[in-house]
Amino acid sequence: MEKYHQYKKGTVYFIVSVFILCLLAGCSSKQEETDLLKGWVGNYAFYDDFQVPDGPYMMVDYKLTIYEEDGEYYADLYACGQTLYANIRAKVYGNDEWISLVFDKELEDNHLHLKDDTLLMSFRKDKADIYTYWAIFEPLTGNPYFGGVYFSKIDP
Repeated sequence: MEKYHQYKKGTVYFIVSVFILCLLAGCSSKQEETDLLKGWVGNYAFYDDFQVPDGPYMMVDYKLTIYEEDGEYYADLYACGQTLYANIRAKVYGNDEWISLVFDKELEDNHLHLKDDTLLMSFRKDKADIYTYWAIFEPLTGNPYFGGVYFSKIDP
């Protein structure tokens, strides 16, 4: 069963990685790509909690800020819970419908050490909903292998 889950997870990583490469190869110009990312700028949040049956209460608080700096788009991600403390910066790739966050560097007081270019997660907009496709992070509840509505934009 464990091998099946590893296979499924590996397949998801592969599909998302191919998607990122297609996005990067398909953009006709850097200016076009950055224009498409403007709609993602803002602050996002997700509070995840779960009571383990006959066990501890688990929680993770995610805060995400997407911004433009010198013609590039970045996302600062803060995630804090019982077993997680991450404060990292990611490069944002994508368009007005989909984005992927790829690890760029560690920020102050980060406790999560990642390799360069590690996919953190991807987002897809569908009307007012934002679907999260998890990669290195996983939700405490829900199925991490399929997109679900987790994060909310908390300001315009």
